[in-house]
Amino acid sequence: MSKTQSQRWRGLLVLFVSHLARILRPLDGRLLVWAFCVPYMRVHPRPKDSKLLDGAEYFTSTFNKRSVGWWRIGNEKKRVLLMHGWAGNSTQLAPWVAGLRAQGFSIVAMDAPAHGESSGLRACMETTTGALLEFAKETGPYEGVVAHSFGGLTVSRALQEGLEANRIVIISSPTGPHYFFRKMMKILKIPEKRWIPIDDYLTRRMGYSLPDLDVKNVWSDLKNPVFVVHDQQDKEVNFSCHQEWLDAIPHAKDLITDGFGHRRILTTAKVIDAGISFLAQTAVSSVETPTDDQVAHEAPA
Repeated sequence: MSKTQSQRWRGLLVLFVSHLARILRPLDGRLLVWAFCVPYMRVHPRPKDSKLLDGAEYFTSTFNKRSVGWWRIGNEKKRVLLMHGWAGNSTQLAPWVAGLRAQGFSIVAMDAPAHGESSGLRACMETTTGALLEFAKETGPYEGVVAHSFGGLTVSRALQEGLEANRIVIISSPTGPHYFFRKMMKILKIPEKRWIPIDDYLTRRMGYSLPDLDVKNVWSDLKNPVFVVHDQQDKEVNFSCHQEWLDAIPHAKDLITDGFGHRRILTTAKVIDAGISFLAQTAVSSVETPTDDQVAHEAPA
């Protein structure tokens, strides 16, 4: 797997196209949708992540004529899928590997289109879900799934479309892609009176509206056991989303942390232990706060 630096030029491209949309109002919907589907950076695996993947087999598959990178550890029938979030990559969940292996799970992880080692510049819910469903034909069914942020939305949509998976761990996920689209328009200071025409364009383009993909709609008929984890100090996905997930999935268990943010939560021992316990169908606690020692030794958010 490549260890090149993050391609941060993507963020500049997204920023340029997004601000262009503020000027070219007749094209604002088209430009914003284009920018919305470009991950703001491509993060390749870091050496310290790769060291956690000793013994992993790396593969490439094809989806929509594009290369999709993925890796596998172990051949046990009890498989766990690790699904990263927007502008991330599969090795961000590498700290979960040792604990999962100790519980007898084999592990697979995929870089979504336009992420990590997979090819492409743009991605969306449709392409990431499609790639995951195709990937699952080769590597599933799954005993469990650990999904971060946008990955939680992707997995949820895939479950709705027939993904075979049992227990699901959702970490720091928004309530739907509409959450991020609204957030982008607020950051760009696009007047609210222009939101409805832009939403209308997006609906015509996709054939459905983004609110259709909100967790309350996607999970209305799903019964999978779910464990929802969120940090109160998450600056990328507001903590208010946590309660919306619980409202949408009344049978879900949850874990609340305080002080780990949006990404450091993935490497936090207590979160990993609780998530793996849930996947292994053992008891989990309901609230966890980091100690000073844990905060001092975790990687920056």
